[in-house]
Amino acid sequence: MLRKTFRTIILAVTLMVCSHHALGQTIEGDWSSLGGDFGTADKQDPFIQWKANDNDSSIFSWIWARGPVADGQLQFAHNSRNFMTVETDVPSSSLRLNSSGIGAGTTMPMEAFHVQGGNGIFPRGKILVEDVNFTEGQRELLRLKNNGGVIFGIENTDTGFTFNQKTDINNMFIMGNGNGVDQVEIEESTPSHAVHTNGMGVGINTQMPAVPFHVFSDGVNGFADAHIRVENVDANVRERTLMKLKNNGGVRFSLENSDLGSQWIILTDAVDTFSVRKQGPGTPYLKYRNNGQMRIGNSGRDKFTFQPNGNLLIAGTLLQASDKNVKENFKAISEDEILEKLAGLPITTWSFKSESGVTHLGPTSQDFRKVFGLGQDEKTIAPLDSIGVSLAAIKSLNKKLKSKDAEIDGLRAKLAEQKQATDDMKSRLEDLESMVLSLSSQQ
Repeated sequence: MLRKTFRTIILAVTLMVCSHHALGQTIEGDWSSLGGDFGTADKQDPFIQWKANDNDSSIFSWIWARGPVADGQLQFAHNSRNFMTVETDVPSSSLRLNSSGIGAGTTMPMEAFHVQGGNGIFPRGKILVEDVNFTEGQRELLRLKNNGGVIFGIENTDTGFTFNQKTDINNMFIMGNGNGVDQVEIEESTPSHAVHTNGMGVGINTQMPAVPFHVFSDGVNGFADAHIRVENVDANVRERTLMKLKNNGGVRFSLENSDLGSQWIILTDAVDTFSVRKQGPGTPYLKYRNNGQMRIGNSGRDKFTFQPNGNLLIAGTLLQASDKNVKENFKAISEDEILEKLAGLPITTWSFKSESGVTHLGPTSQDFRKVFGLGQDEKTIAPLDSIGVSLAAIKSLNKKLKSKDAEIDGLRAKLAEQKQATDDMKSRLEDLESMVLSLSSQQ
């Protein structure tokens, strides 16, 4: 009896809603006694028609305007327009109204509009806003409006993670886990198509990304420059990886000047060689192999090779800076003293441990440092220092040679004088001998 009364009240309310289009009729009655037509089919005003189901446990059968309806449906219609249909297989509590709001799939709505699924009423709590207009175009399907900022929240009840999107006066923010920290902020001044995705990838400042991540700028629209910055401002100073390029094979990094049409390639190849080279034939290159060898050249010919054992091979002349404008603390030296020290410098033949079988000649850096005090440390000899020592010793020898030459010239002059005196004495002796022989022949 109570259920029938309740059904009668609901039907009466429903009919009253439509009564101003139904010739002012108000119909009340028991479910089993309702039937027939109210109004006629040729009238444009809506009318109410009731037909009971075979199963009398249904709360409503249907409300109809203009045309046949399936048994067990409830329809709200006007002028052949169906505003709402409730079918017989709708679960209990599909739609619930209380002081908190309207609930879909829940008997206890907690917000003005609350959709819930997975609770035995609806399998999923889901809202679908769909426009099937075949005319392509941008349409607004959802609007959130508030006298102030708007927050759109997403919550995972399993993990407890919350995700909020909010707006203030001018900007939009995206926050995660409800901690009040903005993970993403979109300011009002953000240009159109700042981020765009399609089947090719993600475009920054472009609607047509050509690769999975494409940053674009034409200097006019949107961002002024196609610029990427990876920055860490942690006050703790330490080495950090700010960018990683990873591939199942060699990795290429291209630097292209679209104005000149030139392109430089930074890459690692299949044999784990790091290279920097210009694209095209006969171009310069730098290669650094995983064994420590470094090569610089062009047209396939190495001009500079730094070997793993420390040897340096160049296909040209080694030049060292010796400009007086880059030097200071000039002091005169004694070439004779340098020559004297050089005479006491041990010089032997030897081989580098990393270069077995190859013999070299020269002093050790320790002896060179000890004798001359030159260079930055006792483990190296600068070529300029060894050249300087050699030049100083040569100048000292040159002075000694000139002194010896002068001495020899003096001795030669004395010898010439003595020879001349000897020649004169020999001539006189010959004259005297001739005179003696002449006298003897006269006797």
